[in-house]
Amino acid sequence: MSMVAIVTDTHFGCRNDNPVMHRWQDRFLTDVFFPTLDAHDITTVLHGGDYGDRRKYASFATTQFMETRYRARLRERGIHEHVIVGNHDCFLRDSTAINSIEELYRHDTSLTIYAHPTEIDIDGCGVLLLPWVCGNTRERTLELLRTSSCPVVLGHLEIEGFQMYRGMPSHEGLSPDLFERFALVMSGHYHHASQRDPIRYLGAMWPMVWSDYRDPRGFHLLDTETRELTFIENPYSPLARLVYDDEKAAPEYIAEMVSSIVSEQSPYRDAYVKVVVKTRTQPYGFEQVLDALAKVNPQDIVVIDDIVFDGTEVLDQDALTTDVDTVSLIREYVEHTTVTCDKIALLTYLEDLYRESVASTQSGRIS
Repeated sequence: MSMVAIVTDTHFGCRNDNPVMHRWQDRFLTDVFFPTLDAHDITTVLHGGDYGDRRKYASFATTQFMETRYRARLRERGIHEHVIVGNHDCFLRDSTAINSIEELYRHDTSLTIYAHPTEIDIDGCGVLLLPWVCGNTRERTLELLRTSSCPVVLGHLEIEGFQMYRGMPSHEGLSPDLFERFALVMSGHYHHASQRDPIRYLGAMWPMVWSDYRDPRGFHLLDTETRELTFIENPYSPLARLVYDDEKAAPEYIAEMVSSIVSEQSPYRDAYVKVVVKTRTQPYGFEQVLDALAKVNPQDIVVIDDIVFDGTEVLDQDALTTDVDTVSLIREYVEHTTVTCDKIALLTYLEDLYRESVASTQSGRIS
């Protein structure tokens, strides 16, 4: 049995090169990723694109992190990495010709970069690599989808009908019918993992924005003989949610919450925190909770006094599976979309439309 590791959408430098994100990423790399590669004697890693987060530039802090905490550790193990160019790696919106990966690593012999569609052989398994489909790659991509004899595809693809985020399907992109003849199609680009045979969106390596909250992240191991994928989950998240509801709480409710927040195992330490307030009848107690959060160095605290659930009553914090207020989701979608229009104008239009809809609903004017 021959195993290779499949990773995608690392987006090094996300959240404006925040070093806290580097620490969360390094925790996963150190505790899970590299020990897994060692345990399975992995010698090959395939990367499905979006190596970095920004198309135009990368900070020295981020490039140092990429080199010392990721690339160097692969190199030390004799692991060769094959990387396809994703849309976030492209300097130009409609061409892969100038890309950040080649500019950073063109002289690194332990890494091979693919800016154009290419067929390769990995341990006897033919793999069709499809970087971002745009002006200079589209014709060759469509040709190889018709003619390639490779049973496996790894791409950075927009495929119609798959979820970009949970509950938000794409209504544009390549037709799924183009991939029916392949045994396995793996793709990056959409960070939410999903599957419709033979296509599998693998999902990003780690959580980055609130639409990722409690949406599984990690990487995969591919058996090149059986073409079976094994998911290795990332247990760490920089996103933490706290639900505050003191209306019918026991007398020790505040003290126990404060104690859990400041504990060594606190999920709020160095995290982006959302505090969802269901009831707040004890203002002083609520201030104690916020003071406790401040002591564990959160990167951001957002207090939400009103949240709309998706039709299901939720009774405890552990049962919550989603935490994306609509405006945040709109902003994240516009930020990551590849449209060429004025994104600020688009964002303003969508936010205004949403607020008008909410106002109409609350006043009972929706017909």
